[in-house]
Amino acid sequence: MGDEASRTERIIAGARLVLAIAAFALLMVEPAASSPDAIGASRVAALYFLYAVAVVWIVDRGLMRVEYVGICSQTLDTLWFPVILLYSQGENSPFFLYYVYSLVTAGFRWGFLATLLCNTANVGMYAIVHFAAVQSQFEFSRFWVRPTYLYVLACLIGYLGEYQKRTQRNLRALAELPGTIRFQSQFP
Repeated sequence: MGDEASRTERIIAGARLVLAIAAFALLMVEPAASSPDAIGASRVAALYFLYAVAVVWIVDRGLMRVEYVGICSQTLDTLWFPVILLYSQGENSPFFLYYVYSLVTAGFRWGFLATLLCNTANVGMYAIVHFAAVQSQFEFSRFWVRPTYLYVLACLIGYLGEYQKRTQRNLRALAELPGTIRFQSQFP
């Protein structure tokens, strides 16, 4: 289980690093289109990049128990993404997809229920970003669309994550089965 969880954390940390590089590159290539505050957005993206590098380093060196890395990085990602959105274009930011990344990581780590819980935190953070960045009068019909999409995605991704966990358990049980059968057949 430890090797499997460690491998999962390495993949997630690598994906976070790719996400951070892509965000930084987007802000460097087209700063005005990505953010009204290009300098602030670049600083936040640079800090997120450093965070991503630090998580890769921690996971590769085994400086922290894998379970703690997952919980801490999931929590920090949930807090980072609204900051990135606030410094870019608010709820219309191209970085809104970071929430999807968060759902995928929760699904692969823990399965369905944890993905829904993570998404509830994401929707709460999205609501904060929405109300902090709203430029005009509040329109519920405009607000509810993204949280609804996030919950639909959370259900789909959580289901896939749960299915993956169940399949891995079954494969482990099958892998252990031949040794048990061989041991029992030697003693009639």
